[in-house]
Amino acid sequence: MGNYDIQPLTTETQGSTLLLSGDIDLYVAGAFREVGEAHVRDYAEPVIDLTGVPFLDSAGLASLLSIARVARNHSRTLHVIANGNPRRVLRITGVDQLVSMQE
Repeated sequence: MGNYDIQPLTTETQGSTLLLSGDIDLYVAGAFREVGEAHVRDYAEPVIDLTGVPFLDSAGLASLLSIARVARNHSRTLHVIANGNPRRVLRITGVDQLVSMQE
């Protein structure tokens, strides 16, 4: 068996911005969805900052779509800051058209 480095997802809130750090994959997608949905309910202009996220898989993407749906149901615009792999995934899948992407 090989050694695997499983990095936990860490979150921090600075005002209306939810800062995330670590991979968002099947292992942590449920926790990401719960934290993100609560965040968009609590703030009128919610921002999710993914610049500390090096990897976003389909489970993480599904969680982000769920968070965006909750924001929309509360008449809010979800702002997402992303770069690298997560930004590419959001662009390729068209999710960047469903949220407000920021640099």
